[in-house]
Amino acid sequence: MLDEKAAVAHAEKKGIEKGREEGREEERTQIIQQMYDSGMTPQVIANIVKLAVEEVQRILRLS
Repeated sequence: MLDEKAAVAHAEKKGIEKGREEGREEERTQIIQQMYDSGMTPQVIANIVKLAVEEVQRILRLS
């Protein structure tokens, strides 16, 4: 019984962590898109958010 409760608690913790991470990524994507829409180049955005230019370009293609 204790093992089952521990497993459920662990799964809940992992689910919460994953949801938070997905939320942070979604927010970062929105910010990058807003910066781009405001006229910033991918190079400038990458410099500001500390990502590789290629990663910023990938995010912009997917959003």
